Amino acid sequence: MNLELYQMTPLEEWITARYQRHGFLAPEELHLEEIAELFGGEIAFTRLPSHVRWCENSGDFLIFLHQHLSEVERRAEFFHELCHPLRHSGNQLSLPPALRDLQEMQAGHFQLYAAMPFYLLQTLPMPTYERDWLNQLAQAFRVPISLASRRWEQIKRRIWLAQEQEWSMIMYRQKRRQAPELPSLTPETKRLLSQLQQQLSKQRN
Repeated sequence: MNLELYQMTPLEEWITARYQRHGFLAPEELHLEEIAELFGGEIAFTRLPSHVRWCENSGDFLIFLHQHLSEVERRAEFFHELCHPLRHSGNQLSLPPALRDLQEMQAGHFQLYAAMPFYLLQTLPMPTYERDWLNQLAQAFRVPISLASRRWEQIKRRIWLAQEQEWSMIMYRQKRRQAPELPSLTPETKRLLSQLQQQLSKQRN
């Protein structure tokens, strides 16, 4: 699979730019406390389900993570909750269900980009078999295998789309080259067409 065909979304480019400016160069450098601080927040642990609180005026936020989660589960929930203070506004509980579902879908995309940024994924050695990709992503970025699978499927879809567009362009160019060219008009034909145009003009007048 040609990873060079993968195209990032604007959101993914934004996250990548923040990570690169901060100096993250390898998957093992993505420490949760450091990422929270990078975006202006902190982490706390709770007996309650994971959630986030934030101040829209200052941009400060506090991500509460359930204290009994494993490391990979904690990382998955952190990157999901991180999206809300950075990309959303208002109390999600007071939103209409459709808008709340939209925000959750957006948080799901953010989670994949922030937990497994593509520019760091490219630093990993490429395995021969796809199943090894999933294990490598999960281990390198310390995320659940289910999250690694979602990211890998997303990457494959983007690459397939790019390949389809590339093939469509190739086929279009080939058809253009194979299409017969219209013969150029001879001087006599041009003269006759000019006369015909003049006659039609006189008839209209």
